[in-house]
Amino acid sequence: MKKWIFVFASVLSFNTYGANDCGDDLDNNCWDCGRSDSDLCTARLNGTTLSVTGTGEMKDYGWHIGNIDEGEAKFITNAPWGNSEKGNTEIENITIEGITRVGNSAFLGSTNLENITFSDSVVEIGKNALHSSGLTHLELPPNLKTLGGGAIENLQFIREIVLPDGLETIGDGGFDGWHSLESIVIPDSVQTIGKYVFSDTPNLKSIVIGNGVISIEETAFSGVQKFCYSENKNECGTRVYIYCQNTAERSCRDLIGENNSEVLDRLRLYSVDDNGKIKVGSKTYDSLSDLPQYKLRRIYTIDEANAAAGPVNRVSIRYR
Repeated sequence: MKKWIFVFASVLSFNTYGANDCGDDLDNNCWDCGRSDSDLCTARLNGTTLSVTGTGEMKDYGWHIGNIDEGEAKFITNAPWGNSEKGNTEIENITIEGITRVGNSAFLGSTNLENITFSDSVVEIGKNALHSSGLTHLELPPNLKTLGGGAIENLQFIREIVLPDGLETIGDGGFDGWHSLESIVIPDSVQTIGKYVFSDTPNLKSIVIGNGVISIEETAFSGVQKFCYSENKNECGTRVYIYCQNTAERSCRDLIGENNSEVLDRLRLYSVDDNGKIKVGSKTYDSLSDLPQYKLRRIYTIDEANAAAGPVNRVSIRYR
């Protein structure tokens, strides 16, 4: 008599972050978000907090223009947690844990977003990921290598940002639309600065370019800090210091481009001595953050000028 022995094997699959365990379940506000089958990612919306957990990369999402509110178009991610035509108005907090890459347009248009927390695992933030969100402060992940084009574009309320050492690429439109940004230091690790990175930054007064930069797109500084106190828009000027380290390895003028005369006029070369002191011309500073910025001393308005000297079409602006 033959004896048949049946062996039942129970295979358990464990995942530290519980990724890919809910499927695309809109009713329960839980979605798979892995870029491929090998990327384990789960996004859960609990009240006003979206938690993204897993390993590997997050998938990319598209975007569209939503309802126009008071003349302003709303940018909407096509991610499942952004299904309102008024934008991602529910989301106030986002936590990213375990994944290595934030997907394109993942949180675009999160106008009520107050805080986002990244784990150390994140090395890339995809294109338009946080575009036009409501953040008033942003702490980037410490191991970040790549800021995709438009990843943090149009964050109008942030005054300062610290770029992590190790960042290599700032994509197109990097700080475009940062209306409150006043100064920025590009770390030596950055190699590439994309197009229109500093466009539409009306309060920016100083930019320090790191010594590792080997590529600057010609339009990177297009539209930097346009002061316009003239009725003739063609007479609007641009005022900002651009600091670049004077080294034998490469020329700042070559990087910016000889045909970009307006930017070159604002270029200030600096050097670093053996004690770490920063020298610009004949003056010495303790750190890059101490470098001078343009500051308005006095603006003579058109009305004031008219009262003093008759009709004019320009005003006088003095800087320190």
